[in-house]
Amino acid sequence: MEQSPADVVAMVIARLSSMIAQVDGAERASWLFARSVLAESRFQLMDPAHRDTSALEDAIGDFFALPKDFPGRPRLAAVLIEAQFHSKRLHETKWVDTMVQLADVAKTEPNLHPGWRKRDAVVRAIALSLAARDLKPGFSAPAALRELDRYDEIVAGEQPLATMIDNARMAVRTASAGQTGDLSEVTRLSGKVEAGLRNLGPGAVSPDQISLYRTLVDVMDKVQRGDLAGGAALLTEARKTAETLPPHDRGRIAFEQAMATIQSFAPSFLPGTGFGDVGADTVPPQQAALD
Repeated sequence: MEQSPADVVAMVIARLSSMIAQVDGAERASWLFARSVLAESRFQLMDPAHRDTSALEDAIGDFFALPKDFPGRPRLAAVLIEAQFHSKRLHETKWVDTMVQLADVAKTEPNLHPGWRKRDAVVRAIALSLAARDLKPGFSAPAALRELDRYDEIVAGEQPLATMIDNARMAVRTASAGQTGDLSEVTRLSGKVEAGLRNLGPGAVSPDQISLYRTLVDVMDKVQRGDLAGGAALLTEARKTAETLPPHDRGRIAFEQAMATIQSFAPSFLPGTGFGDVGADTVPPQQAALD
């Protein structure tokens, strides 16, 4: 059976690892750098539908084992972040925290490619959305929204990055609404976010995912107006659509996360909907446009 390019690179990495085991000190750093690059390459060469993020974890592990002044380290950090965008793990707080750490290293290199500042802005916007979702101690929605406005200026309307910023703003406002009980701002933003999702291009977001998103907005509107019965009826239909999607489909995951958000507004609203056990590591609504 013919080996895939990713498998060939894995063999090279195994050989390199045996050599790394025989060296230490300053000599070891060069080999770690090479192995990190190869592990990132192996991840990128995998079938996009079945990428094994353990390869990327290995690359990141070798990166953080490098001396802080190692030549090329900031550029490698930027490369690793680019790979992380394709990891389908942008909903994981620790994973995104690592992206921020890498971004802090990357920004020490003044001559990265022109689009880097926009990537950096998106990384930090995602981190803000997760801080809002997780109710991170010290998190301030007003301060986060000011930062997102600044990131929006940096991205300058480029898609899909601009939609990512809008999604983060929606997440922050949703979290803020959870504390104030005012969902009106969330529903006002919904049209802009939906338009951004449609602008991602044909096939980027399925009709079922758009339908679920629109339903969630309608549910939030009804909850805001006190029409719990109407909202529950909409959820019953939306649940049928969600259950036709694969368990790891982003639309379904976003729907489940939204159920957790709504439950924070109205704890008695969700019994019987089937989504009462949503964990904190579920993808926030519409938060993976770059995956």
